Amino acid sequence: MSEEKTRKEIRNKPRRLIWNNDGSDMLGPAYATGAWPPLKSVKHFIDNLMRYTENSEIDALFYCGHTNEPDWEHPQKNIEVLGPTPIKHVVDFAHKNEMEFFYAIRMNDTHASYFPPKGSYWPPFRLNHPEFLLANVSKEEFRKKYTPWISQFLDEAEQRKKEKLFDKEPEYEINLRRRSEEAHPLADVLKREGKYSRDLWSWAGYNYARPEVQTHYLYIIRGACERYNLEGIALDWLRMPMFFELVQ
Repeated sequence: MSEEKTRKEIRNKPRRLIWNNDGSDMLGPAYATGAWPPLKSVKHFIDNLMRYTENSEIDALFYCGHTNEPDWEHPQKNIEVLGPTPIKHVVDFAHKNEMEFFYAIRMNDTHASYFPPKGSYWPPFRLNHPEFLLANVSKEEFRKKYTPWISQFLDEAEQRKKEKLFDKEPEYEINLRRRSEEAHPLADVLKREGKYSRDLWSWAGYNYARPEVQTHYLYIIRGACERYNLEGIALDWLRMPMFFELVQ
């Protein structure tokens, strides 16, 4: 059988159930957010969520290896047991249990636009290149308007991490959201249009009209293919579907 025919058959293969893991079981420990404790072992990682797929009707496992940065660029302190290619263990688990493995990539996660800033929302590529964002402002404008809000809450999150305090304390979470909204650089938009405004949610997203953004995502796709034995790549264009500036 030719390779071309094999690839076509695999592509068109009917799948009973696809299970998509959004990657929180790796991202949470890596950034010490929420109630995710540091990973003690590979087994600990697999047991958190994926063990439940064993002996099920699921035959394709999609794992979000890129929310705002690829898995191999996550901070290592709390996930060092997974090694330099963390998702290898998910791939091995999937194949051991006769499931296909697809590396899922969020093509533009824009939680950073609205939610209180934390490290997982602001990787170096986003933080250091405001000119690539849908905010469409100069570096100087970004520094004046957006950086103070980002820095304030990143510093607070880092301090809480040092004190080993969880993010998910209900009273703290409510107060944090309120303070973040009051200090938000687009607080006027929030008051005028509400929290579901496209302007409020899109400004920290990447502008796909920029060749640098396209190249960056090709780097992620290529990196996943080079590191892992994949059946495929899943390009998630729906979370969240904002990629270009609005033309007035």
